[in-house]
Amino acid sequence: MGLLLTTNYLLPIEALPQETYRKEVKYMNKYISAGIGILVVCILVWVVVRSLGQSSEFLKKVVVPSQNTSSFPTDTEKQNGSVVPVSGGAFGEKGGVAERTVITYSDAGFAPSSVTVKAGATVTFVNESTRGMWVASDVYPSNDLLPGFDQLGAVAKNGAYEYRFNTIGRWPYHNQVLKTHIGVVIVTK
Repeated sequence: MGLLLTTNYLLPIEALPQETYRKEVKYMNKYISAGIGILVVCILVWVVVRSLGQSSEFLKKVVVPSQNTSSFPTDTEKQNGSVVPVSGGAFGEKGGVAERTVITYSDAGFAPSSVTVKAGATVTFVNESTRGMWVASDVYPSNDLLPGFDQLGAVAKNGAYEYRFNTIGRWPYHNQVLKTHIGVVIVTK
């Protein structure tokens, strides 16, 4: 003797008319199928999140565009005096105007978050965080406030992105990976 939990009560299967029995089974199958579907989706999401959390290989595979990329001054260059630091994390020739500014990205955000540079200066963004860094001009998601100022892909820790600011103005930017991390580059004559 089997029991069937109907929408309102528990009855022996034999006590139900055949039509009611079919409706109840169909009703239960619908919810069982939905439950299994939700479970499968949750497992897939868990697998993806776990694989992304354990390995940052997916960030290393992102190609950083070759435009506006070059190495920034090494410690040796700084010590030899060919490049000397100036205020605000900028580097320039001795006694000259800063030609290069370095902005560091950490888990706390961009530092310094605001820099002022001369037109034609290069700003290097260096990722020292545990997450990806994808520098892009505001306004999210179009990133078109300053066309071309978009890294076009994320870099992992120790990755870098450079951009030469030729257009005078105030250029806010953000990290596409974590949009609340923001900064601004002010370009003067």
